[in-house]
Amino acid sequence: MNTTRHRLPNRRECIVEDMNCDGMAYTLSTGINADGKIAEVFISTGKGGSEVSYILEDFAVVLSVALQFGVLAQELGASVGRLPRVGDALTPRATLPASPLGQVLDRLAEIEKGETA
Repeated sequence: MNTTRHRLPNRRECIVEDMNCDGMAYTLSTGINADGKIAEVFISTGKGGSEVSYILEDFAVVLSVALQFGVLAQELGASVGRLPRVGDALTPRATLPASPLGQVLDRLAEIEKGETA
């Protein structure tokens, strides 16, 4: 983990994706540095001004700062709530994200591995 946070460039690649978690639609925007590392995250819902929109926006700020200090989304994702797959007797352990926060962290972990599509 880095101990220094650097200023982000004014322009960088951005991946914008529409996502859905248990019927809640939101948009994840992921800013990527020239070196391919995630620089920042924005999360917006169609319900601006709602409590859930404020929670997701605040989560994105905290997540962005953590990523800028070198914390990996995969590391954070390993610590959030998970649910078991329904009817999956072979994998009884909890693997599915329990909330949009876990879903975002899983997606960012994929982007960290180079899976952008």
